[in-house]
Order: sequence, then structure tokens, then C-alpha cells
Amino acid sequence: MTQREFFTTIAENTTLDTALVEYAKSAITALDNKNNARNSRAMAKKTAENEPIIKAIREVLADGKPHFAADVCAEVGQNSPKVAALVSKMADVTVGKAKREGAKAKTTTYTLTVAE
Repeated sequence: MTQREFFTTIAENTTLDTALVEYAKSAITALDNKNNARNSRAMAKKTAENEPIIKAIREVLADGKPHFAADVCAEVGQNSPKVAALVSKMADVTVGKAKREGAKAKTTTYTLTVAE
């Protein structure tokens, strides 16, 4: 049983003393505050780490033409899951499928939507 589960059980119990219920509610609030602080620090760190990679992806896709995912990964110097995760958060990049010349299967392509 986690602390949150324990305090939630106490906070929802109507037969306990009100002081215990209030303490449980304040403990839940403290847990929420602690988690939010940890998450915001982690998010700020991830954003700072990902910003140069996103900029590099935009530079590769700047011509507005479709680029194969493998080529983008090679140019940016990142692995495919990392690039795919970042591209999924970029609103101005379209993900598609295309066949390379001589290939049997379609592969993922990324296209930057260029505002005109």
C-alpha cells in the first residue's frame, strides 16, 4: 500500500476523527506538491535537452519536401524512437508513408509544413 492509498483511505473514512481526516488530506496535498515540483524540474530539463534536436529536425525539413525518417535520424544524429517522439509533438510536421526507389515496403516520411 502506498502512502497515497493509505491517506486516501483515511480521508474517505467518515467514522474517523476529523483531525485524522484533515491530516490525511493535508498529507495528500503535500504529496501532490512534491510530485508537481519533481515533474516540473524533469520537464524543464527534457525541454532544454530536446530544443537543439528539434531545431536540427526543422533545419533538415526546411525545404518542405518529404524526407525519409531514417535520413532525418542520420542527419540529426539521434535514434529513430527519439526523433519520432519529438516529431509527434511538432504541430507543423506531417508524418506520412512513401516507398524508396527499389524498396518493397513503404517507410515513414516527415514533411515540414512551410507557411506561405
